[in-house]
Amino acid sequence: MALRTSAHQATICSSKFLYEHSAMEQAGKSMRGEKDMISSLPDCLIHRIMSFLTAQEAVQTFVLAKRWKNLWTTLPFLDFDLHKFMCDGEPDDGEWDDSESEDARRNPFHKFRDFVTMAILLRDSSDLHKFRISCKRFEQHNYHSLIRSWILYGLKHNPKVLDINAEPVDSLPLGVFTCTSLVDALLSSFTSVRTIKVINLPCLRRLHLNWIILDQAFIEKLFFGCPMLEFLHLENCCWEFSFINSRSLKYLKNTMLLSA
Repeated sequence: MALRTSAHQATICSSKFLYEHSAMEQAGKSMRGEKDMISSLPDCLIHRIMSFLTAQEAVQTFVLAKRWKNLWTTLPFLDFDLHKFMCDGEPDDGEWDDSESEDARRNPFHKFRDFVTMAILLRDSSDLHKFRISCKRFEQHNYHSLIRSWILYGLKHNPKVLDINAEPVDSLPLGVFTCTSLVDALLSSFTSVRTIKVINLPCLRRLHLNWIILDQAFIEKLFFGCPMLEFLHLENCCWEFSFINSRSLKYLKNTMLLSA
């Protein structure tokens, strides 16, 4: 496990090193008339390299060369992380002035909002392999409907992997539980799922639920609608169910499970 983790971290570091230093390297090659080997790679390999970057870093690659200008718009991985926009001067309580002054425009919450909106508008219509959004404390700025619209965008593009950490929101979009392309999902949002009437996730194999209120009715619908589910991780969930009945489940992990 340690070796696998180290290898993964090394891959990420290598990808980010490539991203940070390619501009300087390519400029030097251009002056010497040398061929840019990285830009000559097929899109699928460049996409693989860019998959280790956040969406913000991926968008910034357009400055590297003409070949990279629109590559990010076809990237099958989208990773939006509010934490990457936070600055050292952020107030401890997360309170910012919501006025549209120059200072407010530098507010990391506003930067994140504008960036995600821009990225979604400019991206092409191709399907996604992975859609991740992490925006804790973003709800303090009354962006519930905006967060939901971003999640719905991700679902519309048939992701295989979905990672939502947007706590707390009033409710998860119903489409989260009827996205038939999902194979792996992590949902972190302190909310109730009692409003979920239908669950249809025929390809889902791994599910990680964090800070979600779970009752017996939801658990029964979950395993009825997820016939392929093999791995279930319940973390910090409010436990309102008494038993699990599943033929497919192989691994059940409970972490700091709370009893209602």
